[in-house]
Amino acid sequence: MPPSSPLAVDAFELVNAPGGARLLRLAGRWPGPTPDLAALAVCRDGAEETLPPLPGPPGTNGVWSAAWALPAGVDPRVATFALVLADGARIDLPRPGARQLGDPLRKERMRALVDAYAVARREREAAVRAARSAEAARAQAAERARRAEQGERDQRTLAGEARTALARAHMALDAAERRARDAEQGLAAARSDLARRAAAQRKVEAQLAAALEAGARAERLDAELSAVHSRLSQVESAAAAEREELHGRLDAAGEAARSREARLAAALGRIDELQAASEAVVAGRDAAEERAERAHAVRLELERAAGTTRRRAEELQGRLTAERDAALARHQELETVLASERQAAVARIADLEHAVGRERSVSPR
Repeated sequence: MPPSSPLAVDAFELVNAPGGARLLRLAGRWPGPTPDLAALAVCRDGAEETLPPLPGPPGTNGVWSAAWALPAGVDPRVATFALVLADGARIDLPRPGARQLGDPLRKERMRALVDAYAVARREREAAVRAARSAEAARAQAAERARRAEQGERDQRTLAGEARTALARAHMALDAAERRARDAEQGLAAARSDLARRAAAQRKVEAQLAAALEAGARAERLDAELSAVHSRLSQVESAAAAEREELHGRLDAAGEAARSREARLAAALGRIDELQAASEAVVAGRDAAEERAERAHAVRLELERAAGTTRRRAEELQGRLTAERDAALARHQELETVLASERQAAVARIADLEHAVGRERSVSPR
């Protein structure tokens, strides 16, 4: 026994009971309160085995004792023994001495002790089975709790997905509203462009009236006008009859100009109707993009027509300045050309009215 051991060992012996049973018995004294005992560690061939203590009376008058049933395969002559306390501390024990039970009284006591050990062992096994049942019930309860937590996580996931889908729907709605606002802005820009083109048309008509008053035209005006007629062949073919009827009606040019202004005013009125119709775009957001594309096509067509008219007016103005002296000799030709120009302007206004009417037909009323 090491000198630093807190247990003073009085006896540590192996009792050989009748029937081949072996009992390890330890007796001694503690310097203070008796600690809780966990087991007896038996080391043999590099392996360790723990033996639970047998039930017994508590110590009295400072004398403490404990007993363990020694398995049949343990040789006490080669095995080492250590006392394991409840706090994990170990106390090495000496090699046990051997003692035989000879008298009947001791045999009876040993038999009673063995019977008590058997009862305690059965009670311990029943307690172990009960503990295992409780552990299985606890595992089942933990599994049910895990499943419930998993169900709650799944519900949270579904709720998060629903919130994400709702946010995406709001984003799509906001995008549709932005597209509708962009379409409204495009329509407003188209109306402004139409107003600017109408002003440009009036400016062209003013320039044509000034050309009538000045009476100037270039010598090669016929050839250039023929080129213009070739580019506008489709328009002039539809209006050839009207050009013949308008021949010689130079004095009615002012009336024709006023008629064109009235048509432009009607076109502006139709544009106002288009602007009023655009207020219903919010109710038809799904069709806003298609209407915006159509308005864009109309805007491009009007821009092309206005660009052609503007270029033609600029060319005519330059040629009028260069060939003013020779225009008096070709007054009759100038009348014919002016009639053609008026018809072309009328045809362009008709195209503009047709485009505005087509846009109005596809816009919601």
